[in-house]
Amino acid sequence: TILSRCQKFFLRNLSTDELEKHLQNICNKEDILFDNDALKIIANKADGSVRDALSILDQVIISTDKNIENKIFITKDIVIGTTNIFNKEDAIKLLSQITSNDVKSSLTDVEEILSKGFSEIDIITQIMELINDLIKLKLYQSQQNSTELQKLLMQNSIPSLLRLWQICVKSLRDFNLPGIAKTKFEILIIKMCYASTLPTPNELIERLKDSDINEILKDSNIKIVE
Repeated sequence: TILSRCQKFFLRNLSTDELEKHLQNICNKEDILFDNDALKIIANKADGSVRDALSILDQVIISTDKNIENKIFITKDIVIGTTNIFNKEDAIKLLSQITSNDVKSSLTDVEEILSKGFSEIDIITQIMELINDLIKLKLYQSQQNSTELQKLLMQNSIPSLLRLWQICVKSLRDFNLPGIAKTKFEILIIKMCYASTLPTPNELIERLKDSDINEILKDSNIKIVE
């Protein structure tokens, strides 16, 4: 009875671009200087929520010292340091090592990232967002200015990226099970490294037409014994 007499409002989440423009408008009105990349990180972190975006912006402003002109200047580094966000550049570096099957460098990089206070879930989430971006870029055949990002696009097919995505999704469920989070995360990285070298079913069928199966699988450390 009470609910039937209430007026309901269903508010939609804003896109990242809309949130970023809203934050730019606020900063301009308040005479706050900013890097576009800094506001983009805040918009991504807010995940469509204007309230969360404003809350993060307030935290960043409080943590930012004024420059020689007595103005606040929000930079990407300040946002990352204040909110402890695992940034996209580090995710690109880590995913590049993973897809190159560089297990040793990947684990070393993970150790360094975790020592900075990032959680395993944060890292996995950022990697998944990066994989999602790569898949969409490949679908739309977009060219990128970033050399590392362009290299990832060239080296990885959509099926191989989807395989890595599925591994990440499953790993998130595993984190709810008993066990040490760091150990689970290291095993995830190793699994992704080796999975990145495996051919997709379609690639395997095509290559089997005129190649020996052991020759195809030599890079993945798998051998078929007759």
